[in-house]
Amino acid sequence: MADQLLLAPMRTERPEIAFRVRLDGVIYGMRLAYMRRHVDIPGTWILDLLSSTGAPIVLGIRVVEGIDLLQPYRSRAVPPGILRCVDTLGNDTDPLRQGLRGAQRLVYRPIGDIPIDDRDTSYITGGLGPW
Repeated sequence: MADQLLLAPMRTERPEIAFRVRLDGVIYGMRLAYMRRHVDIPGTWILDLLSSTGAPIVLGIRVVEGIDLLQPYRSRAVPPGILRCVDTLGNDTDPLRQGLRGAQRLVYRPIGDIPIDDRDTSYITGGLGPW
């Protein structure tokens, strides 16, 4: 199985997006909003991860290119795979306002496609890593 594309290029100019998606067999809600200023960072996308009923799981994740956006929040409530923003032009840049509608893509790699040795299981063992 390949990475799952979560956002296709969009034609809207709205600075927020809300959608539901199935990740590793579980339905989640996602909300993305473009913030002109977030803390001391000018112009960035912020992701909220919600349960299927809309209850907050993690709020305020800054969308940056090339890292697992969920790793710092790993718990049983968070999808077990890898969620990342990918720059399809190879420029390794964080998405600007039009970014998630253009060159950058939000993709998810299911847990079954991650080699066992590369899986983050610290949330199960209390931060001690695999037994």
